Amino acid sequence: MQLRINSQLLLLVISTTLVLTSFLVFTKTPSEEVQASIEQICNGVRKMAKGTMMIRQGGATLKKAMDNLPKDVEPLVYKLRKSMTLKAFEIPRQTLKEFQDYEITEFENRYYRECLKSNAKSIFTPEEYKKLREKM
Repeated sequence: MQLRINSQLLLLVISTTLVLTSFLVFTKTPSEEVQASIEQICNGVRKMAKGTMMIRQGGATLKKAMDNLPKDVEPLVYKLRKSMTLKAFEIPRQTLKEFQDYEITEFENRYYRECLKSNAKSIFTPEEYKKLREKM
């Protein structure tokens, strides 16, 4: 249930900040306002990654994790969650809690870092980004 809330939070953040992030294409240095929006989006991605790896390290099967992906979210959020879940299951489940915590933190940080480095564009393909801009 917590992961569904995170997906809906991410959807809300994405939809409310698209106006601000849409002009990133035209600027090299995002304004403080846009940068704050990017950080909100990336924080949602970070939380989603953490929850996804917690499911993996908690012992869920891939089938169960895929079956529990939220279906009532924006297609972009669903696609991101699905991709994230498949990547999480490429990493072996650890048996010791310390190692599980390490894998969770590394996975969370990897997604957060990549999102911030790319000004949140790493979560969109150019086609998806264009479609999102057309919806505005």
